[in-house]
Amino acid sequence: MILAHVGIGTMTPFLLSWTLDPPLLIAIGLTVIAWLSMVRRVNRAHPHSRVAAWRSNAFLAGLVVLLLALQSPIDTFADDLFSVHMLQHLLLSFVVAPLLVLGAPVTLVLRFARRDVRRRLLLPVLHSRALRVLLFPPLTWALFAAVMWLVHFSPLFELALESEPVHQLEHLLLLGSGVLFWLPAIGGEPLPWRMSWSQRLLYLFIGMPLSSLLGLVLYSETFVLYPHYMFRVGSAALDDQRAAGTIMWVGSDIISMVAIGLLVWAWSQADARRAGFRARETDNARPASTNR
Repeated sequence: MILAHVGIGTMTPFLLSWTLDPPLLIAIGLTVIAWLSMVRRVNRAHPHSRVAAWRSNAFLAGLVVLLLALQSPIDTFADDLFSVHMLQHLLLSFVVAPLLVLGAPVTLVLRFARRDVRRRLLLPVLHSRALRVLLFPPLTWALFAAVMWLVHFSPLFELALESEPVHQLEHLLLLGSGVLFWLPAIGGEPLPWRMSWSQRLLYLFIGMPLSSLLGLVLYSETFVLYPHYMFRVGSAALDDQRAAGTIMWVGSDIISMVAIGLLVWAWSQADARRAGFRARETDNARPASTNR
């Protein structure tokens, strides 16, 4: 659908239209260096309790997707095509955010920090009342819903198309609310609130309609919501808007279903480990009772 709007003749400039934002590139580069340095130090200090490779890879993959979302042709053409803009939003909220959360960066920082820094600075922040309120699962769910609908159904969206600072604020809102949303469900951090496996599944399941309905509304509209895109693509704007709705609707549902499936698998693995531990405890207790 996106290619149909762009046109075959313009595919080459589309693919070559990378935006190089030095502050963002430097920030991502420094984050990668810091991450690898912390992982190396933690693994060296704890060879029998190394940082899980899959967590590290997830975090780094999140940074790569962040770079693609904000520096590749996706960002360049987001102002021209609503469908591309929606792809960018999908990547930030449903790909970058959960990948960063899966990396468990807070846990890595806690393991990396000196004991006095951890005790005097990091742990008090983690146990603070403000963070406990912010990370309350119903609130993180509500914030994610509010941001998703506010961004797409308020003057903020049209303003972001005309103002780069507002556009960057839009990105921060989507990524920040996405991280908060995914953290209680799939995070491996020492959070003040711990949900059971069934609660996590329910949390994600009732979160699916948020983006699905948003995409469905965009797809079903019979008029162009944003004059900016009418000016850019003319009569193709309504088709482009329907493509954007489809991207959010289908894309978010697929990602959510994958997340739910992985959560069910992780739950079964945890149950299997717990059953194995109980079986070993029972086996170890038998000789002792026999000797008595």
